This record gives sequence, C-alpha cells and structure tokens, in this order.
Amino acid sequence: MKIYSKIKNEQKCVIRILGLNVYHSSIKGRWHKINYFYGLLKIKKSPNIKKIYLCGIQIYSRKSINIEEITNNLKNAVVSELKNAIINETRMANAVVNLHSKVFPQFKNINKGKDVVIVGTGPTLNYYDNIGNAINIGMNRAIEFGKINFDYYFLAHYSDITAEYADKISDGSFIKFYGRYLSPKFKSWNCPDYFFDKPEAYKYYIDSYMDDFAENLEVSPFKNGGSIAIIAFQFALWSHPKRIFLVGCDCSMNGYYNPSVNQPVWAGFNETLRSYPLLKNFASIYYPDIEIVSVNPVGLKGLFRDVYTKDYVEANPDLFKDVGNIEYLEDVRNEVSVYEKEK
Repeated sequence: MKIYSKIKNEQKCVIRILGLNVYHSSIKGRWHKINYFYGLLKIKKSPNIKKIYLCGIQIYSRKSINIEEITNNLKNAVVSELKNAIINETRMANAVVNLHSKVFPQFKNINKGKDVVIVGTGPTLNYYDNIGNAINIGMNRAIEFGKINFDYYFLAHYSDITAEYADKISDGSFIKFYGRYLSPKFKSWNCPDYFFDKPEAYKYYIDSYMDDFAENLEVSPFKNGGSIAIIAFQFALWSHPKRIFLVGCDCSMNGYYNPSVNQPVWAGFNETLRSYPLLKNFASIYYPDIEIVSVNPVGLKGLFRDVYTKDYVEANPDLFKDVGNIEYLEDVRNEVSVYEKEK
C-alpha cells in the first residue's frame, strides 16, 4: 500500500494517505466540492456562494458579490432609463412646440405701450381701484371679485377647489388659458378637455422643473414657479406692455380678499418667494423697458416699485407711521414710464 498518492485531472483531484482520502476536490456543473480530512470538513462553492460543513453540519454560508454581473446590470438599467428619458423628453418637447407655436405668436408684443394688471386674490385686492384703459389678467378666484373686467384669464390646474369657480371662468367673455403639466407626477391636476370647447380657450404647457423662465413661449413651456401668478407674469412679459402692475399678489399666507373663503395649504409658497426675484432678474435682462409696479405689497415689499392706494394706507396706519414718502397709485396711473423718461 502506498503511503501517499495523488490523482488529478480537469474535473477531479484526490489525495490519499495510507489509502484514505484526506483531500477530494471535484467540479460538477457550477459547483466545486472539496472534502478534507476524510470528509470531516467539506466546502461547497459556486461563482456566487460558498458553504462550509463540519461533520455534516453547515457552519458557514456567504453569498459573494459578482462585481462584473452587478456592473452589467447597473449599466443596462442606466442605459434603459436614459433611453426612456430621452424618448419622453423628445415627446414632451415636440408636444410643446406643436401647441405653443400655434397659440402664442399672436400674443407676442400685443400689449406694446399699454399697462397690464395682474390680478391676484390676496386681501389687498379689496383696496384696489381700476386703472383706466389697462389690460387685466385674472387668475383663480379673482373671477368672483366682480369689480374688474378681464381681458385674459389663467387657470393652472383643476381640483375640488378650482371646480367651485371654474365654470364662471369658462363662461367669461375673455381669452382663457388652461394649463397642462408635462410631468406625469402632476397629471391629476390637468384641466379637463371640455374647457377647450368654449370660445377663445387655449391650452398651454407647464414645466415644474425648468431652471429658468422661457425666452420664447412659442417653443417653450411656462415655468411653474409655485404660483399661477408666476405663469401670468411670464405671459404679461411676452405681451410686452409699458408697465406691469401686480395687484392682490400679496405673496403671503394672509388668506383671500374674501375672508369667508379658507385658504388651502399653499404647497408652492416657498418656491414662489424664490421665483419672484428670479423673475425680476429675468425681466431686467430680456425686458428692461418694462416697469414692474407692486400695488399694496406685502410679501413682495421692496422687490419692485412699491405704490399704495390711499384706502390701504388709511386702513393700516401702523404700517406707515415711520414712512416718509409714500407713492400713491392714484398719482402713478397717468405717469410716464421710467423707460419713456430716459428716451
């Protein structure tokens, strides 16, 4: 009897001492099995798993990481997501261009030389008197105010709240713009199709993730900005008036002009606060000849040119006790714009 012997080929390796197996390695399929010390210690391995047995009892098990497999799976997933993103972005871009190129060329510079008033729904709206011959842009609940004749109207989304006054907007004898969101996340907010059955009703697209405001509304969506007022503001700039007056745009969680209406949670409030300074900078670059005037400002105080109505000053004396020079809307109405003075 041989004291030591070894048998080895591509599939098997056996080492014997005194005729007893002290090492037995075999490869069958994806498994590599090894027995040590007469089979007391066993190891079973595959490309991803290693198991150790002592006296027939499993004492160790580990699933190894296949870096190459993980890398390939990750690469395939990224490529797939990127491909889907490119396809979706292309579809959305085409949808915007196809729609906006038909809707917004007619409104480019349409209000040249005129005053435009963007009418919000804050409590300061109650102190506003109409600016004669101004173009009025309404939004949301301003339709219930009842003291302003609107030329344009914007509704960004449809919900249980907007349903309370949406039909009044739909029946109005003014140009109406109803929003559609590009992001599937906000699909449930889209205005229904029957809104567009009425005369002078147009669809427009909103992008909630744009980095900046659109230079050309014929090919780009509106930046959301957290508020319908930001959307109306972009349209007002596109129409290129002499001055833009912000009325009832309190940009504050102080309710509505109608105190009986409860203000819902304003999810985009902080985004709106950030959007106005950005919009001011955008306007200064692309529309430096347009003067922006904030009437009875609250949250926007100090950002644009601040003017006040006499009724508002008289109703809030504590706000003005230390203010020396107050500009009144009544005096500004017929004033020549700053840009015209510089000519």
